[in-house]
Amino acid sequence: MAVVLPEECDGELPELAMPLQLVDESPPQPGQGKKRGRPKGSGGNRTSKKPAAAVPKAAGKAKPKAKAKSSQKKQAQEKISSTSEDLRNALFLDPGMQLVIGPKIPWSDVIDMLETIPDEPHASLRDHYWEVFCPQRVGPLIRERGYRSSKSIDLKTGWDLNDNSVQRQVFIDLIRERPYFVLLCPPCTYFSNLMFTNWGKMGAEKYGHVHFAVRQLDFCMLIADFQEKSGGYYVFEHPTTAQSWKRATVAKLQGFKIKFDQCRFGLKSASGRLMKKPTTLMTNSPVLRDAFDNKMCCGDHIHQRVQGHVHGQQVSKESQTYPPDMCRALALAVINQWAEEYPKP
Repeated sequence: MAVVLPEECDGELPELAMPLQLVDESPPQPGQGKKRGRPKGSGGNRTSKKPAAAVPKAAGKAKPKAKAKSSQKKQAQEKISSTSEDLRNALFLDPGMQLVIGPKIPWSDVIDMLETIPDEPHASLRDHYWEVFCPQRVGPLIRERGYRSSKSIDLKTGWDLNDNSVQRQVFIDLIRERPYFVLLCPPCTYFSNLMFTNWGKMGAEKYGHVHFAVRQLDFCMLIADFQEKSGGYYVFEHPTTAQSWKRATVAKLQGFKIKFDQCRFGLKSASGRLMKKPTTLMTNSPVLRDAFDNKMCCGDHIHQRVQGHVHGQQVSKESQTYPPDMCRALALAVINQWAEEYPKP
């Protein structure tokens, strides 16, 4: 079986180049605008403007000068906002942009593997389920029912997916072992609306975090693309409001999209109050689509807002853990999809 890599890969993992010079275009600090507005030769002397004030005609021009300064400040802010928006759009909407983080992954040997692997490994040797950026959530439930799940690929389980060599090894394992179903849930922190609101205020360090977040997202989409082309299944999970859904690598997959609220699966804060957390799944599995369809909040309860702290616990961090009922629903969907495709004699 031959699996064709996306054209923009050009034989290597997609990368995204950020114009780093944009980081220097930060908003002026308090007081900087006044310094720039001083006439040359003033030397910072506060009394240098008094003679001009004594001239009657100059007094009448004071207000226009204030308006001019206000206009210049507004134009500078608009320029910064426009620059930030261009960068934002480049990161999430432009499929031609590439992320440059560390050494590039050599794809030549991987391409050779893609051209020589069998159409499908024997069912008795195949893993039924993997989870990526997910620390042992659904895998244990799969194994409890007698199915195979050998990999929960996450930093907590010893896999640093910020490392290019680790990403490459995961993809090679994916080709060799051909898991039937893969759950993909990369970190969503840097795709939040709050992050976008503060985009123009971020420093170089935060931009670096965004780089890694986009790279992790694109790696997951590469796995999803492989699963679909090789006859396997995937499910990608992110908050419904996340900006990641606008990323070109995500939009081009065209899988089923299912919106639901995690309060329907019992997501609670430390206070015991339900958290709504609107979530979207994208999958090529009809069984999983049906399992999560019509699971929006029924509106008969009050929600804990996903912000701040409750009993010393950060609410947003608590909401990152799937509730047990959601894990069971995912496990059952994987098993039922397998049973539908490989019914027992």
